[in-house]
Amino acid sequence: MSQMTTSKQSLYRRFLNFLPVITAGSPGAIRIVVLLVANHILMPDEMAVFSSQFTLSSAFVMLCGIGTATVLIKNIAADKKTFTRLLGSLVNVYTYGMLLAVIICVAASLAFHGENLAGMIALTVSLSGYQVARSYFIGIKNFIALFIADVFLATLLLLSLVLILMTKADTSTMVIVLVAASYFIAQALMIASAFMLSRAAGEEIEKPVLVDREYYQSGTLIGLSNLFSSGISFILPSLFLVTAGNEIAVLASLAASFFSIIAVLPRGVVNNHLSSLAEQIRKKSLDRAYMASIKRSLNRIIVLASPIAFIAVFSYAYLADVIAKDYYKSFIFLLLLASNFVIAQLGVLESNIIYFCKKEMLAFLMNMSAFLIVLVSYVICLVFPGFALVDYFIFFVPSILSMFFLVRWHVFRKHISHVFSSQ
Repeated sequence: MSQMTTSKQSLYRRFLNFLPVITAGSPGAIRIVVLLVANHILMPDEMAVFSSQFTLSSAFVMLCGIGTATVLIKNIAADKKTFTRLLGSLVNVYTYGMLLAVIICVAASLAFHGENLAGMIALTVSLSGYQVARSYFIGIKNFIALFIADVFLATLLLLSLVLILMTKADTSTMVIVLVAASYFIAQALMIASAFMLSRAAGEEIEKPVLVDREYYQSGTLIGLSNLFSSGISFILPSLFLVTAGNEIAVLASLAASFFSIIAVLPRGVVNNHLSSLAEQIRKKSLDRAYMASIKRSLNRIIVLASPIAFIAVFSYAYLADVIAKDYYKSFIFLLLLASNFVIAQLGVLESNIIYFCKKEMLAFLMNMSAFLIVLVSYVICLVFPGFALVDYFIFFVPSILSMFFLVRWHVFRKHISHVFSSQ
C-alpha cells in the first residue's frame, strides 16, 4: 500500500514539474483547437473572416498585453504586493492597452477591409487581459492555478462553439463575440482566484497606481520588441514563395509549425524560473550556479529535440511529396532553418531576462533590426524579380538571421553580465 502511495506521489511530482511546459504551450494549443472546431462550424467565407481576425488579434496582443505582462512579473519580484500589482497591470490593459487596440484594429480594418471592428477590439483586449492574468500566476509560480484556468477557458470556448452549432447562429460575428466573452469570463475567474490567494497569504491590498509610466514606456517597448520578433514568421513564408516557389514555401511553413511546438519546451523551463531570476536581478545577486543549471537544462532540451524536429519535418515532406524536385536544395534549406531555430533558442533565457535588466530599448532595437533584415530582403525580391531566380538567395536569409541571432545572444549576455559586474 505504501509503495502504491509513493508511486502516486512520484507521478504527481513529475506532473507538477512538467506543468510549466504544459502551461507555456496551452495558449497556442487552445487557439489551434478553436480554429479547427470553428472550421467545422462556419462556412468558408465566414471562417476566413473569423480566422483572420482571431490571428490578427493574437498578434496585436504582443503590443497590448505582452509588455504589460512582462512588467508585471518584474514588479511582483520587486515586492510582495502581488494582487495590487495585478490590478495595476489590468488598469493599464483596460486604458492604454484598449486605446492601442482601437488604433491598431481600426488601421487593420481599413487595410484589410475587415468586418466587425468592435469584435476585433473586444478580442484583442480580452486576450491581452487574459495574458496579464496568466503572467500573475507565472510570477507567483502557481502553475496549478494557471493550468486550471487554462482548462476552464478551453471548456468555455468549446461550450460556446457547441452552443453556436446547436442554435445554428453560425456567423463569424457570433463566434468572435462568444470567444471574446469566454476570455473575459476566464479572466474574471483568475482575478477572483488571485484575490483569494492574496488574502489567504495575508497580503495587504492597496489602491493600484492608475497612471504608471513604467507600463506605458517599458511595456510598450517590450511589446514592440516581441511584435517585431514574431513578425519575422509572418514574412518569411511570403519571402520564400517569391524566391523559390511553392515547394520551399510549404517546407518553410511546415518547419515553422514543427519548431514552434519544440519551442514550448525551453519556454516552459524559462517560465518556471522567471520570478526567481527577476528577484535576483533586482537585488543584483545572481546565483551563477543556478543560472548555469538552467542553461544546461535548456541546452539539453534543444540539442535533443531539434534533430527530432528536423527529421520529422524532412520525413513528412518527403513522404507527403512536398519535396518533388530538388531534394539536395530542400535538405540544405531545412538544415539552415533548423540552425536558425537552434541558435535563437540557445539565447532564449537571455532574451527573456534582458527585460528585467532595464534594457528594453536594446532588445527593441535588436529585434527590429532582425525584422528589417527579413523585410528588406522581401522588398528587394518584389522590386527586383531577377533576385528570385538566384537559388542561393533562399539560403542567404536564414544564414544572415542565424549570424544575427548569434550577435544578439552575445550582446545580451554582455549587458546582463554588466548588471552584475559589481559582484
